[in-house]
Amino acid sequence: YTTLSHELLHERKYVKFYRDAVAMNGIEKDYSYIAVDDSVGVVAINEQQEVVLVGQWRYPIKEYRWEIPAGMAEAGETPLENAKRELLEEAGVEAKTWTPLGSYQMDGSKMDQKNHLFLAQDLVVGKNAPMEDEELKVRWMPLNEAVDLVEAGELRDGLTVIGLLRAQAHLQK
Repeated sequence: YTTLSHELLHERKYVKFYRDAVAMNGIEKDYSYIAVDDSVGVVAINEQQEVVLVGQWRYPIKEYRWEIPAGMAEAGETPLENAKRELLEEAGVEAKTWTPLGSYQMDGSKMDQKNHLFLAQDLVVGKNAPMEDEELKVRWMPLNEAVDLVEAGELRDGLTVIGLLRAQAHLQK
């Protein structure tokens, strides 16, 4: 692709909407996409092999979802710093042991966001402190039950699906 023009259509705190004119093989077309700040997802597993899930309403899809703790990076945060902050804010959990589970892009055709996954272990559980615009519920369930819900299509958030399956694979090594 050759970029012929680049136009910012709209900008918010974590996201920018662009429309570019591009050429490929002599064909010109508009290409719209979203530039989204990087984010993290955390699979936190306690000594009983239970994972913490956070429940919240997801406005764009009009559904209540159970997901692993996750969120956008603040300016200057490393992925690990972001993961530690999100786990504490959303689930009230701190971890002594952190293992990277890889980085993923959920939809490279529409956005450029990179999602970093971590396994958190050796946990200290406290009280969550969500942001003022979040209403979060916290739930613990056995990892194998959570994976069963993934396989049944009941847990459908992409980062949660990848995170739970990667954590299970890592722990079985």
